[in-house]
Amino acid sequence: MFPEIIRKICCEICNQATEQAVVAPPFEPRIRREITMAQLYAILIRKFPGVPIYLSRDFYQMPDMEDIDKFVELDNTNHFAYSLHKYRCSDYTFRLMGQFSIPGWNNLTKGFVWTGKHALMVFIDQNGDAWWLEPQTDVRKSSLEEWQGSQLRFIMM
Repeated sequence: MFPEIIRKICCEICNQATEQAVVAPPFEPRIRREITMAQLYAILIRKFPGVPIYLSRDFYQMPDMEDIDKFVELDNTNHFAYSLHKYRCSDYTFRLMGQFSIPGWNNLTKGFVWTGKHALMVFIDQNGDAWWLEPQTDVRKSSLEEWQGSQLRFIMM
């Protein structure tokens, strides 16, 4: 089941990313730490035991979270109108993941998360802390809100 989900996610990311040109922000992210795939995996399984984790890179860069906030301020993903059947939480998340998939930003410790209720992004900072980014509002928090769900189904970075 998960390989099919991953295939669908990858196809959707490609579709969302090509809908509108991605414009790089006028600054590069400040990288606080670089880690290997194995190091990131160790952080994630400690934080989220039992959650399937899919990692795609040999190394990752842990960003300054203020740069993430600045990036999403410049991005317009949150301006799309929500529609249950036409543009929903997973669409916002796929789109914002695509926006971050540009040179200088693509190796960050960022990922797509699906809970039992909602899709959103997660970032891991240099301290190994998880930050949840809601693509529909650009709000970043250190914990999930009840309406977002509490059980993670998978993490893909």
